[in-house]
Amino acid sequence: MHPDDLQLATYLDLPSDAPGYQELRAHVLTCSRCAARLALLREDSRRIPAALAGTGDTPDVRAAVRARLRRGGLPLWLGQGAQLALMLAGVLVFALLLAARTGTAAHRPDALFVADRRGERIVALSPEDGAQLAEVALGAPPLELAYDARRDRLYVLAEGSVIAVEGRRLALRGRQPLAQIGDTSRAGMALDERRDRLYVTRRDGVTALALDGDELAVAAEYATDFQPAGLVLASDGQALYTLDAEELTLWKLDLATGAAAQWRLSEVATAQSGKLALDRERRRVLVLQQAGLGGEPPALWAVDEASGAVQGPLVLASDPPAWDLLPLPGGLVAVARGDGRRGGVEVLSLDRPGRVAQISPGTDEHSLVAGPGGVLFGLNWLHGTVARYDTDGRAT
Repeated sequence: MHPDDLQLATYLDLPSDAPGYQELRAHVLTCSRCAARLALLREDSRRIPAALAGTGDTPDVRAAVRARLRRGGLPLWLGQGAQLALMLAGVLVFALLLAARTGTAAHRPDALFVADRRGERIVALSPEDGAQLAEVALGAPPLELAYDARRDRLYVLAEGSVIAVEGRRLALRGRQPLAQIGDTSRAGMALDERRDRLYVTRRDGVTALALDGDELAVAAEYATDFQPAGLVLASDGQALYTLDAEELTLWKLDLATGAAAQWRLSEVATAQSGKLALDRERRRVLVLQQAGLGGEPPALWAVDEASGAVQGPLVLASDPPAWDLLPLPGGLVAVARGDGRRGGVEVLSLDRPGRVAQISPGTDEHSLVAGPGGVLFGLNWLHGTVARYDTDGRAT
């Protein structure tokens, strides 16, 4: 059972010891649909007072909501599994994972970069034994990471800015303020090392930043009439791909002309949230619908870069929730799944539609990255753990 909008709005203001708070928090951490709804409410809570500023006395809507809840009390809606969810709710939440040496991850050798949103920091771990190598405080929650091997720079998209960090020592080197980031759950970033450009999403388009040493400066803007969800650079570096999650439409933005092409992936379903990835081997863009507004199950598509041909949808089981995707050799796709108890890594094929393998279904994963030698790393941000999987799927 999902909480209604009133309960989610209240979650933004409740103290952690309030009745029902931990149940709400546990559900949001294990439900991609409600996490996306909460992100929209949080953005509205920032946008509405700003829009009303200067128009007279601004009504304190949130105070009215709190008063209403004091009268009626916060119902316990979670039901079965609440005790397990409560145990999971208090752990440190990690957000993102990047690893080393492969084309689908950062290129710094022998390091895993973990973005800790709650701690507002980046942590570097050894991929061999998980030992912490270094950390750096950012002063803002990190949203996305990209690593420039030539410069040894880790670029961090945070709330309100892009931060340049020296990769080897994790030392701060530069910061570029950014406005209008919008819904942070849809934030995306793409690095073009050949052209010294870093692209980041904003509320109504994409900003291109020129990289000059440790300086980051706005070089161009690309406008859209939707908030982009995710961002990947085309194989030839001439365009960007992004997702209009509300219309479930993949967009291609030409970097030279600003011209746009689009693929409507579904005429029925619309997504609360989605993930993009570039399959460089097959030169295709992968799109994962994590959850639909109407409760539609997760689904996977592939769009060929050259022809524009669309494969899919490959409809997945509704549970456990789907969180992330990672292209694998041979045209396979790994999807991270987890509900706080189970899920693992589902390996799928779009060529012969269906599941090829299920890795460690007794654990749950939320973010995936490829390491050297066919190794996969999975991050579970409920438990604050990183699992290393070898080529035959065992967790090591």
